[in-house]
Amino acid sequence: MGRKSNIKEKLVMAADIFFVLILCFIILFSTLVVTNNISLNDYSVNGYSINIPILAGVAVSIGAYLLFMLTASLKGYKEVEEAYYKSEEEKNGRHS
Repeated sequence: MGRKSNIKEKLVMAADIFFVLILCFIILFSTLVVTNNISLNDYSVNGYSINIPILAGVAVSIGAYLLFMLTASLKGYKEVEEAYYKSEEEKNGRHS
């Protein structure tokens, strides 16, 4: 059950991260659309052209950063969880 729970925790954490990122993107993009003239047909915004390969590179970089943060966060969470349960076991061992 521990492995299944661990996978579920990772999926929930990834869903939380992506929810926040998507929410930020929607807010920023909608603000851009409302405040500026945006042309989605020619990949340009107010004369600034959007380079698809660079955009893809940025997306990959963000994905790599998210993967790094996810693994680092889970490692830290696991250490805190182990310390908590260790202290609980010591408390229960002394009082029993």
